Amino acid sequence: MPKDKVHPETFKGCHKKFAPVKSASVAADRHNKTKTEAQVKRSQARQTKKSRAVLNKLSKMGIQYSPGGVERGRSVARGMTDETTLLSVAVAPSPTTADPMTPAEQERLCQIVAQARIDLG
Repeated sequence: MPKDKVHPETFKGCHKKFAPVKSASVAADRHNKTKTEAQVKRSQARQTKKSRAVLNKLSKMGIQYSPGGVERGRSVARGMTDETTLLSVAVAPSPTTADPMTPAEQERLCQIVAQARIDLG
């Protein structure tokens, strides 16, 4: 091919070593980007909807649960245990019998509540 037909920038940067973009830094930048007001409102609405759904499920199971880690629309960070929250679980007696629940049943219900807190994120 004659030199006059080759574009002047065809081999531009050919002497530099190729360094691919680190995908982890791209993902971190995307995650750490400041959110718009609309995005924050949408996120809070989704979180509220999820927490209400979990609380409804728990109330249908006979568990009176008051999430103590929620303050002004923000929950306790995922993975952190808040003992006051776990202590605020009141286990209602089984609807079929008037006998109180056994300690094993109460422990299982506390585990369900703790799992629900993790699911809410």
